[in-house]
Amino acid sequence: MKSQNILIIDIGNSYIKIGLYEKNNDKSKKIVLIKTNKEMLLQEAKKHLKAFSSCNVSCSILGSVVPDLKKVFEEAIISVFNIKPYLINKDTKFSFKLDDCVRNEIGEDLLALSEYCSQINKNIIGFSFGTATASVFLFNNKLEGVFILPGISFGLNHLVNKASLLEEIEVKTDSNLLYGNNTKQALEAGINNLRRGVVISSYYGTQKQYKINDLKCLISGGEASSIDEVEFEYIVDKEAILLGFKKIYLQNN
Repeated sequence: MKSQNILIIDIGNSYIKIGLYEKNNDKSKKIVLIKTNKEMLLQEAKKHLKAFSSCNVSCSILGSVVPDLKKVFEEAIISVFNIKPYLINKDTKFSFKLDDCVRNEIGEDLLALSEYCSQINKNIIGFSFGTATASVFLFNNKLEGVFILPGISFGLNHLVNKASLLEEIEVKTDSNLLYGNNTKQALEAGINNLRRGVVISSYYGTQKQYKINDLKCLISGGEASSIDEVEFEYIVDKEAILLGFKKIYLQNN
């Protein structure tokens, strides 16, 4: 008997991530990353989904921070798989608590990140390093708050565009350098220190302000990377948001 698979689509401002998972297995079977085209038409969306047409897709959840593309992919899923995707709405149940004002303000990707975090611990900071760098904080299993700042690659690309001498340099965003001896290494060290600084400052600041002894830490997103020489434990899982969407689907179906 073929396994039943859930198709998960996360539409971001820079990339669309499509993941295929078995309902009872959190290990992805297939992930496709597509650069976001905010003018994408139905036929193109269907073309991307047809790569999964032989995968026995039985259900789907669709999350998006781009409203127009959400409608396009909803129609594409119905057309290709003959199923209606689950969409997060005012009646959606989560494993964590949150106020209505917070719920109405943050993106569906951060709701998914919060859902994933809630499965780990009741007190946890979750970081998403993508187009934006975002963090969610759950305190006693309630979404206490969020912060958002420009993403690492976004800032790097802006710097390169402004500084003509940097145009030919290829920079790794997962370096663990603290300092560099040339321009390339200096940029890589700067990225590493920026990521480390955000995680370490947020972790210890939150721990001190809220007096939490069991604070956990999750690092996710396309720019996620290990943080060297810290005294607290953390988890790196680049699929956390997709898995959060999956958990939201299972919670509500």
